[in-house]
Amino acid sequence: MDQEIAQLTQSLTAYLSPFLPYLVDAGKQAAEAAGKEIAGEALAKAKTLWGKLAAAVRRRPAAAEAVDDVARHPADADAQAALRVQLRKILSEDEDLARTVARLLAETGHRAQVIGGGAVAQGPGAVAAGEVAVGRDLHGNVTIGGGGRKE
Repeated sequence: MDQEIAQLTQSLTAYLSPFLPYLVDAGKQAAEAAGKEIAGEALAKAKTLWGKLAAAVRRRPAAAEAVDDVARHPADADAQAALRVQLRKILSEDEDLARTVARLLAETGHRAQVIGGGAVAQGPGAVAAGEVAVGRDLHGNVTIGGGGRKE
């Protein structure tokens, strides 16, 4: 279960990070200026997902601080790492919440896969650069080297 929670928190953080400025009070003015760029349906799905997590996050001061940091700086890898740690703690302690979050994240259509030394490829046709050591079976539509995609 630990590996599944780690993968879930990786995907969850990657999905929620760009939305957090719109979902929490931090960065409200920046959110208003850029809010028109986010599709309404995507933001609605993020709000639903955040609605399931918000109470658990508020009960943990370190988690609330991590969320605020990512809301202010959504692309900051260090802030995202701190958020992943806090989300992993929250979801490890509440299996029902973890299952609910996993289901809601799956409904968003968001797919993030951890590849090799922490590189993440997100969305259709995404590419993660760096060395990848494959020590297990690969499943699904896996392209090595990016040669299978035509524009």
